[in-house]
Amino acid sequence: MKYRASIIIFVGIVLLIYLTNFYNYLLFHTISELFSVVIAFGIFVIGWNTRKNIESSLFLVLGVSLLYIGSIDLIHTLAYKGMDIFEGYDANLPTQLWIAARYLQAGSFLMAFLLMHKKINPNTLVIGYTLLTILLVVCIFTELFPVCYIEGIGLTPFKIISEYIIIGILAVSIMVLYKNRKEFNLSLLHLIIFSILLTIIAELAFTFYIGVYDLSNLIGHILKIISFYLIYLAIVQKGLEDPLNTLFLMLKQSEEFTTSALKAQIDTFFVFNPKNGKAIRWNKAFNEISGYTDEEILSMKAPDSYYSQEDLIRAEEATREIVERGNATVLMDLITKDGKKIPFEYLGSSIIDDQGDIKYIVSVGRNITQRIKAEEEIKSLAKFPSENPNPILRVSDEVVLYTNAAGQKLFNIEIGNKIPRSLNGIVEGVFHTQVIQQIELEINNQFYSFTITPIAEKKYLNIYGLNISERILAERKIKNLVSTVSHELRTPITVLMMSLDLYKQKKDSLTPELQNYIIETGERNISLLKDLSEDILMLSQIDEKKIELNLEYYNPSKILQNMEKFLAPFAQEKNLTFQNDINEEINLKGDIKRIEQVFRILLDNAIKYSFENTIIKINVIESYKGRFNSKGENGILFQCKNHGIGISKEELPHIFERFYRGSNVRDSSGTGLGLSIAKDIIELHQGEIFVESKLGNETTFSIFFPRIDNV
Repeated sequence: MKYRASIIIFVGIVLLIYLTNFYNYLLFHTISELFSVVIAFGIFVIGWNTRKNIESSLFLVLGVSLLYIGSIDLIHTLAYKGMDIFEGYDANLPTQLWIAARYLQAGSFLMAFLLMHKKINPNTLVIGYTLLTILLVVCIFTELFPVCYIEGIGLTPFKIISEYIIIGILAVSIMVLYKNRKEFNLSLLHLIIFSILLTIIAELAFTFYIGVYDLSNLIGHILKIISFYLIYLAIVQKGLEDPLNTLFLMLKQSEEFTTSALKAQIDTFFVFNPKNGKAIRWNKAFNEISGYTDEEILSMKAPDSYYSQEDLIRAEEATREIVERGNATVLMDLITKDGKKIPFEYLGSSIIDDQGDIKYIVSVGRNITQRIKAEEEIKSLAKFPSENPNPILRVSDEVVLYTNAAGQKLFNIEIGNKIPRSLNGIVEGVFHTQVIQQIELEINNQFYSFTITPIAEKKYLNIYGLNISERILAERKIKNLVSTVSHELRTPITVLMMSLDLYKQKKDSLTPELQNYIIETGERNISLLKDLSEDILMLSQIDEKKIELNLEYYNPSKILQNMEKFLAPFAQEKNLTFQNDINEEINLKGDIKRIEQVFRILLDNAIKYSFENTIIKINVIESYKGRFNSKGENGILFQCKNHGIGISKEELPHIFERFYRGSNVRDSSGTGLGLSIAKDIIELHQGEIFVESKLGNETTFSIFFPRIDNV
């Protein structure tokens, strides 16, 4: 139990306080009330000093209110019968102070729970409680407050009824708290509810006594001490720990964005720790094809649980290759939950820790069932070689015995010609070993997979070719994506891990300033992870051609004006001015949401990389026919010019590449995906984008949009 030591100490203190009752009840009352007052003041100090770290007003209201509740309780202690500090007053005075404090406590709890989602000004709250407390104390000492206790008779009806009203307010507070129970972790919720319940029982006890030294009075004070202590635990837990635990919450939110991106992937995505085989992360595609639930995957060892011993040997070889080269490709059969084997081609990559050791292995798998079927179909189609669209050859050890039209075209050969140079050495090897071989070759900028089958009794080879260019390009994209994302994720994840490690090691000695620094660092890196996840999701949709444009008429002038207003605060920080020359009557057809995204990316970059006190110019040329309209279509040219750091001549050709960032902007925030996304969106609209720049001077982006006739 997290607070076991402090609870044991507290129980011991309560027992000692209780034992003082047998010596002198007034001593017991004074110590118990002072103990509660100290707790109340301590809660105020914690609640007040952590107010900037907690968005909810709940703990601010509780902390401030307990300062004034504790102050009235302190006066109540000094005024108690037998203390003889306030002359001319009897036992009615402390009883009135008690009721006033309990009304203030019950009302404050209810207000705290009702306003927990509202922003409350701390200074206004303090002023309000100060005035209310002064008013209550003045009314009590000037005898304007109703009588609560009569010597020789006991409690007045007002006092008893007030106790039940207070109980009712506390009961309503519990109901309001329970209604918002999803806002709290379970232990915190229990602490607050138990505290209020003990306060209710204590108030019931205070309705029964006749003399201020009665047993029910003693029980009520004991319960009050425990109640205040439970509130103290709740405030400490939330006030000191949750500002840093917010890092876990925001990381979870960022993870949700990443999950959305992975869900869009058709290929399986699996991350595991190679040292213990523990699964770290996987996507929905892996669940669906393997048949295993998240709970089952967590309990299974990777990769042993999913592959045969024969395939695991290949996996070990691939792992060694990953250690040497950073990535590897391997063919393995995934064994599903129902025992079915599905052929997969895996691209593995590694995430390295600070010491250069492999921390995790990232595996992106592609189901190649269809590819295998296609290769089998090739063999079937070979029965009709003349009609087969794929290259087919039959060769001896020296010459081509047969080739179809596709083979003739690919290798530029005829029957009777020598074996193509690209196949010569490989053919010799198959003749020598008489073992079927499969090779991949690049011919005329296209990629082909060739299956070479020896026919021993006939002394010739059958060669079946398949164009795999699309697969190769897809694999390269996956490889680049895995490698780049692993690199881009490493920095923010490392910073977050260091922040959390610092908290774990130093949580008992962290200053408020260091707490704020850790939180701000976490928020900044989580924001970068969020942006990266959204950009990757967008690129994934573009690559898989899942984006469908919602074409409708839009007014470019209005879109640009809205973007300038949206980005104005950032422009004002550098005293930048927007200057437009746009015909407000121009209308184009396109996807408004995507067009807005393009203009936001360009204007955001212009602001980020402009010198201070400069102008960002935006102009439009209608019916443009110049060099930025390569197809000579009817359309409109948008140009955005800024004066700033510029782009070097050497880096200009790479500016639209994914994840590319110029050498002079690497210290600024960004994912390096914005311009790539903008270019893809523009091309989806059949448009073109160009950039001209002088290093340290100015940069101009020119966008040509053709007029789209059909919606």
